[in-house]
Amino acid sequence: MVDILHKDLGAFETKICVDTAPLLERAYAHRSGLGWIGHNTCLINQQLGSWLFLGEVLTSLSLECDNPAAFRCGSCTRCIEACPTDALVPTGELEGPAYALDSNKCISYWSIELKGSLPESARAMMGEHLFGCDICQDVCPWNRRAAVTKADEFQPRNALPNLEEVASMTPEEFDRCFGDTPVERTRYRGFLRNVAVAMGNSGKEQFLELLYRMTDSPDPVIVEHALWAIDTLKDKIAVSKS
Repeated sequence: MVDILHKDLGAFETKICVDTAPLLERAYAHRSGLGWIGHNTCLINQQLGSWLFLGEVLTSLSLECDNPAAFRCGSCTRCIEACPTDALVPTGELEGPAYALDSNKCISYWSIELKGSLPESARAMMGEHLFGCDICQDVCPWNRRAAVTKADEFQPRNALPNLEEVASMTPEEFDRCFGDTPVERTRYRGFLRNVAVAMGNSGKEQFLELLYRMTDSPDPVIVEHALWAIDTLKDKIAVSKS
């Protein structure tokens, strides 16, 4: 794309960014007319919904500005009501987005970005999420009409891993399975931590033996969450049998 611009417009400075620079990309996309910032704090395009990757070309060219896209969430609050942790909070601002995402309450933050131990208050709310959470996008009416790409590079791989299999992964197996995917961001420790929490929240007695094995891990974070999961799972099993 940049080569085409240079061919048509001559020499000018450029810098390509795709989630690699300290830019609030959704804000630039909104001001460029590509969509509006929804109540779920994502950029929503009227035709494509919010399942988008944002990238940009910074340039020294003097270009005509587009108008910001109109806000089209209206009074819909489905994303706010569906969030299991109440992470979408009102800003109280008269201008700009009406809601912001409180990362301290967000399952995506807990499961991906937060290193080390999860707050105990967060663990039950994690449900069976291993990596991220898109509930606020799943329930958005604008995503009902979103097109599904057929591009090979965007097809899911290991999207629904078997908990019994991944719970026994070695660090080397984790790297082979997820080394070139976004899941790598959790690192081995974080992923096994999330697996333990998911098994604890599942209510499935079959996971108890695996969790006991995880308590033999040399990593104290994995052990901590496995022990929590054992206690949680035992409580769920007892309730189901009572």
